[in-house]
Parts: sequence; structure tokens; C-alpha cells
Amino acid sequence: MIFTRLTFTKYLSLFYMLGLAFTYFAKKKRYGFDNKYYSMLINLNVYGLILHIVAENASYYYTPIISDIVFKGILFYFITYSTYFVCFIFDEIEIKNNKILIKIAQIICIICCILATILPSELHRDIENMVFYTHGLDTKVAYVHGFVTLISLFVFLVVKYKLVPKKKRFYILGYTVGLMMAATVQRINPEIAMSIYVECFLCTMMYLTIENPDVEKDVYMAAKNQAIKAGRAKEDFLSSMSHELRTPLNAIVGLSEMIKNSSSDPESRNDAKEIVVASQDLLELVNSILNVNSIENNTLDLEESNYDFKQMMSKLSEMINLRLSDKNIEFISNISNDIPTTLYGDKEKIRTIITNLLSNAIKDTDNGKIELIVSCVNKGNISKLEIVVKDTGRGISKEQQANLFTTFNRREEDKDSDIKGVGLGLAITKSLVDLMEGTIKV
Repeated sequence: MIFTRLTFTKYLSLFYMLGLAFTYFAKKKRYGFDNKYYSMLINLNVYGLILHIVAENASYYYTPIISDIVFKGILFYFITYSTYFVCFIFDEIEIKNNKILIKIAQIICIICCILATILPSELHRDIENMVFYTHGLDTKVAYVHGFVTLISLFVFLVVKYKLVPKKKRFYILGYTVGLMMAATVQRINPEIAMSIYVECFLCTMMYLTIENPDVEKDVYMAAKNQAIKAGRAKEDFLSSMSHELRTPLNAIVGLSEMIKNSSSDPESRNDAKEIVVASQDLLELVNSILNVNSIENNTLDLEESNYDFKQMMSKLSEMINLRLSDKNIEFISNISNDIPTTLYGDKEKIRTIITNLLSNAIKDTDNGKIELIVSCVNKGNISKLEIVVKDTGRGISKEQQANLFTTFNRREEDKDSDIKGVGLGLAITKSLVDLMEGTIKV
């Protein structure tokens, strides 16, 4: 074993890169940053440092065959490392034929490695007991490959500057400047191979700016916290908006009902009736938006109490008949007599379910009839309601039925029609039915 002025630096660099490689491959990676090219660059750098250490001993003991093999291995390392660095730069950059450029770089790498293998080496040692270096034709192949690589990367950076991500610009500049400095040093002292340390520095810079798990964890947590804050802000806004809209709408509905019932002018009564219908539609939309927000945030709970089901259905039928007064549609309400007068459950959500089903039928029906059938199965003190809504509307194809209960879903042919609604009613209805452990189907 020998020690030269750079031996300690080589061993120190090797242990450092082994530690970096272990940290990189052992950590949990985020956002797909386990880039195959970067993984190869780390492995190649460790391989290159080992070869440099072996080269010192092989050349010191002057074993020509072993020295020649080791130095050719170092040449392979330089050619392969620069090739994989080019692939790393081109990978995921949105330029035309970037995959073809990567393939070309890999083919050139193979050709250069073959040339470095068959071309002769010329080992030199200017000073006794110092390491050998080579100036043969095989070395010139590696020099030409490295020079062409640097020029190509620099030209690419200048021509496609805006397309290259900011971090990859620093990598290109760091690699280019570092290898130029290493080439200058090696020109003065041929036995000092500085490029290996440039590549160690490059791998470190890439890890710290791309692969650091702590940095990515901080970014991830910041994005998560921002999303949580945005969700809370949306929920607060929708709740506030719903409350602020409900108050004036209820006043409009109440005053319009008074005008409709007390006015002796037929035209005024008709206008008041239209105001009531429009206001109720708007209230329905406001309630739907609030319900969707509660469903998305998992804050929708049942508020159960005793209520008079038949009285609720009587008021609901009055509202439906009012909405159908200007349409050629017959509304048939068939409420089973064996439904108990008093039920225990969430009255508002039951009413929302029935209202949404009927509203959907009204929107899709131009003439004919809409039928509401409510029956129940009584077992002891448990009543299981079955609510059916039938209409003579335009219907829906089997292909579209699969998405019927999807939020904001509207049939393709209805996008430019005069049908009201934004596609929330049936999605909300399914969520409410699921919440009460029921089922819904079409």
C-alpha cells in the first residue's frame, strides 16, 4: 500500500460518497425523485473512486497488464459518467425528440468504450514512486468524448435556456466549469486526476438540491398545511355565504306568499307566485352547495328527533303543486296509510332526499305525470321507508346511469338545454341515503 499527496483525499472522498449513497438508497423518496440516472451517477462515482485507489497501487508495483486494465476501467468510468449526466439533463425536459437524444448519447458511449478498449495505452511515470498516467490513443478518445459532451451541454443550455429547469442549469454550469478547471490542473500535473472530485461535488450538489428528504418533507408539509387552510377557508366562506343568502331569500319568499294570498290583482298574484318558485329554486341551490361542502369535509351528521311525516309530506306536496302550476304535468302523491304518524329520524334530510328526487323529475319532464309513492315495512318499532319517484320525462340511457350520482354530473345532451340545475341534487341524495344506511337505485 502506498500513499501519495492525493491518496488521503481519495480515501476521504470514497468514504463520503459511500455514506451519501447509503443515505440516498435507504431513505424514503418523495415525488418520484428516485431518478434512475441520478442513482447510476452515485454508483459510478463510488466505482470511479475505487478504481483511482486501485490504480495507485497497480502503477506503483508496475504491473503493466493490471495497470493497463485499471486505467482502461477509469476511462470507461469517465465516458459513462458524462453520458449518464447528459441523460439526466435531457430526462423529463420537454424538448422534441429528447428520448432519441438520450439513445444517441448512449450509443456514442458504447462506441467510445469499445474504441478505448481496442486502442493502445501509453503509460508514463515522470517521477519515481509516483502514480502512472496514460497519454495513449485510448485516453484521447475519453478526452474527445468529454470535450464534445461539455460543448454540447453548454450549447444546449444557451439555445434551450428557458426549457431547462433552474436546478439543471446549475448542474450544467457546475460540471462544465469544474471539468475545465480539472483539465487545466491535469495539463500542468498529468498525474493529478481532479475530475473525479468534480463529479463528487456534482453528486453532492444534486443530492442537496433534489434528493434531500428533509427538504422534500418540509415542502410536502407546507403544501399539506396550505391545502388544509384553503379547505377551512372554503368551508367558512360557503357557510357564511349560505347563511347570508338564506336570510333575504326567506324574506322574499314570505313577502311574496303574502302578496300572492292577499292581492286582488291576478297579474300581481301571478308575479308573486313566480317569485316564490324562483326563490325556492335558489334556496334549493344554496342548500345543495352547503350540503356538498359538508359531505366533502365529512362534517355531515344526522340530527334525529320525532316528527310528523304525513304533515311534512302535505307541505311538500303543496310546494310541488305550486312549482307545477304552469306546466302540463299531473302530480300524483301516493302515501301509504300504514306509515306511522310520528317517526323518529332526521326530518330535514328526509325532506331533502324527497325534494331532490321530485325536483329532478320536474326538470326532466315536459308533460305527462310525476308520481311519488311512499310505503314502509314495519317491524316492531322500526319503520323502513321506501320512496319511489316515477315520471314520464325524457329518460336516461344505461350508459349514463353509472354516473348519475356523481357530483356536477349533467347529461351530455342537456348541456345546452334549458334544464335548470348544476348536477348536485342526486349526488347529495345518494350521500344522505348512504349516511342513513339506505340504498338508492335508478
